[in-house]
Amino acid sequence: MAFPVVESSTQVANSLTITAPSGIQVGDLLLFFVGYQDIGASREMGTVAGFNVLHRTGDSSTGVGCFYKIAVLADTTATAYSLGFDFSPDFLGMSMHRISGVGNATGIRASDFKVSASNTGTATTPIYASSMTPLTDDSLAVVMFMGASTNIGSVQTLADYAITPSATLTERADVGEQSGNNSVSGVTIGVATGNYSGLAPITSRTATFSTSQMTSDQNSIAILINGTQSASTEVSHLDSLPTVYGLVGTNNVAADVPHLAVEPTINGLSSKKTPTPWRNPDKPNTNWNNLPK
Repeated sequence: MAFPVVESSTQVANSLTITAPSGIQVGDLLLFFVGYQDIGASREMGTVAGFNVLHRTGDSSTGVGCFYKIAVLADTTATAYSLGFDFSPDFLGMSMHRISGVGNATGIRASDFKVSASNTGTATTPIYASSMTPLTDDSLAVVMFMGASTNIGSVQTLADYAITPSATLTERADVGEQSGNNSVSGVTIGVATGNYSGLAPITSRTATFSTSQMTSDQNSIAILINGTQSASTEVSHLDSLPTVYGLVGTNNVAADVPHLAVEPTINGLSSKKTPTPWRNPDKPNTNWNNLPK
């Protein structure tokens, strides 16, 4: 079973609509992340049409969300995805990711969002504990961090993503926005992924923000995605070699092929359980057998 693979990603700031990741195929896993600041007391974060809520938390000040779906035929021609209406934050960052090699949602494991207390001061490297145990030893680890501030001098960025036990992580998204109007407020989200081998639980995750004025909120979620095989989207190889009258067939079975290209035969015998006997067309009711000489 192979590692799930991140095939393409997109990101956007200050918009409720994001361009679809390129090359979406039926059976891909689509992940949608969002982080926001200041939406007003009468509004709340919506959902993404056709997506399931993996986790969503927040209030009128700040919040984060993660949504997912297994791609269907309509997604292969989709050009964009949008958050639900009645949601217009002052600052917003979103990212989407297309992951192949999944097939269904049974392999997804997610931590709870870890949220730091408001007004956290100058912390730039929050540490979040989250124990998650992989289903198999070929997981894809996904970590998302979000920070919102009421006092930053520039657009924040993220770096130094790490998990424990360690794995090599690659940044897939790093998007934020900042305004000089409201005490230089802003929001930033970052997403990184990496192959995770073994069955040991992930116990913590960290990342570093580029500036230390994260005075509003910091949030994070970690996800483990395990490769699966789905009979509805693919056919696996044969578990055992086909046999005909006790003889083992070898047609395309030794290699890991999706299915047999042709019906296997051995010494001219079909692999069917009961071969059709030859009949004389002039005497259709007579079976002919080769008798020993």
